[in-house]
Amino acid sequence: MRILPRSSAPQFDATIALHIQRAASPAAEAAPPGTRVRLVWIGQRRIPGIDPGVDLAFEGMVSLIDGIPTIHNPRYEIVCRPEESL
Repeated sequence: MRILPRSSAPQFDATIALHIQRAASPAAEAAPPGTRVRLVWIGQRRIPGIDPGVDLAFEGMVSLIDGIPTIHNPRYEIVCRPEESL
């Protein structure tokens, strides 16, 4: 997660390491293990429930920005929180 200064436009970034269990598309199947995707929410400084260690299911349009696959304003679902997996 990256926290930006207050003086910048609101944006919340999270870089996710992919752990694909069931590939929903041929593009997901082609992603090698450990591939990282940057999720960016424009207009948000914080997304409740998205913290380090949380498992997410997400989808959206992927763009390559600075060599990193990036999804802006993805649809997401919190699948598992670290304290729930104990």
